[in-house]
Amino acid sequence: NHEWCRIADQHVQRIRVNGEFADMTTAADCDLLVAFVARCKNLDRITLRNLDCLLDDNVRDITACCNLRIVSLGGCRLLTDQTLAHVTALPRLEELNVAATLITDAGLAALRAAGPALTSLNLYACLGISVHGVTEALALPNLKMLNIRGCSIEPSLVEQLQSRFPRVEILTGPLYEDGIY
Repeated sequence: NHEWCRIADQHVQRIRVNGEFADMTTAADCDLLVAFVARCKNLDRITLRNLDCLLDDNVRDITACCNLRIVSLGGCRLLTDQTLAHVTALPRLEELNVAATLITDAGLAALRAAGPALTSLNLYACLGISVHGVTEALALPNLKMLNIRGCSIEPSLVEQLQSRFPRVEILTGPLYEDGIY
């Protein structure tokens, strides 16, 4: 057991868990996973998809891994704006996927104010986002890609935003039922 802890501490750089296949359904399951993740100080990429038991406090604990550059939490349906407040503590964060979560315009305003160096932000199927939140996200100075597929933004407004922020590729389109975020 101590040997596994040492290995996690020193060598694990990437973790990927898909809740659809991992049979992680309870808060206790997520707590065990997060306790392991928090030990991985060299972690630079984490993908925790479709974990309905993952909460904002779990994300706070994951941010102990201060080397994280890529955080993918798509389909973790209980995550809120508080998750965005937690991930802004990650000094190297470049890519963030919070697709199909409860993120709102207020969370995106706070994200922009915190000023992380995000280059990619996935808001696919975040139904609590309006054109105001999208405008906040587009104001992130290093942003190159924003996915707002499945969000309720009028195409004419997207066109206006694209002309105001030509440096950002804005992905739009319908919501798909494939569960891929």
